[in-house]
Amino acid sequence: VLGYAGLQVEVAAKLSRDGQGEAAATHLDRLGSETREAHADVREFILDLRSTPSLQQPFFTVLHQYLEGFTNNYDIKTQLTFGPGIDDRTFSADTQLQIFRIVQEALSNARKHGRARHVQVMFAAEDSRICMTIQDDGAGFDLTRVTDGGHFGLRFMRERAEEVGGRLLLDSTPGKG
Repeated sequence: VLGYAGLQVEVAAKLSRDGQGEAAATHLDRLGSETREAHADVREFILDLRSTPSLQQPFFTVLHQYLEGFTNNYDIKTQLTFGPGIDDRTFSADTQLQIFRIVQEALSNARKHGRARHVQVMFAAEDSRICMTIQDDGAGFDLTRVTDGGHFGLRFMRERAEEVGGRLLLDSTPGKG
C-alpha cells in the first residue's frame, strides 16, 4: 500500500504540474480511499494481536472483548450468544485458538468485502457436536463464483476448522450476508 501511495502521489504531482487538475484529483481521491482502507487494516491487525486467547482468561470473555473492540473500531455491531451446555470448558486450548482465528477472519471479511453493519457469532450444541454460526447483514456473494483457491481467508478458515475436526460450511447469496 505504501508503494502504491508513493506512486499515486508522484502521478498526481506530475498531473498537477502539467495543468491536469481533474486527473490529479482523481488519483488523490483513489489514494485517500486506499489510505483509509490501509489504516483500518492496521487497526484490525493491532486488535488481532492484542486479542489472543490464553489460559489466563476464559475463552468467551476474550471473544466478547474482541467483539467489543471490533464494534468500537469499525462501528459494526457485534453480538455473541451461546446456548445451554456451552461454556469456557467446552473447547480445548488448541480449538479455542482456531475458533478465535476463524471469527477474526470472518469479521474481517464482513467488514472489508461485505460492508456489514451487524455480525452475530452464535454457538449451539447440536446432537454430539458444537455449531458455530457467524451471520452478518452484509452484501453476500455468489458461492458458485468463489473457490478457496484465490480467497486465502476462506481457505484458512476451512483449514483451521478441519485442523480441530470441524468443517466450514458457507451459505451466502448476493444481497444476503
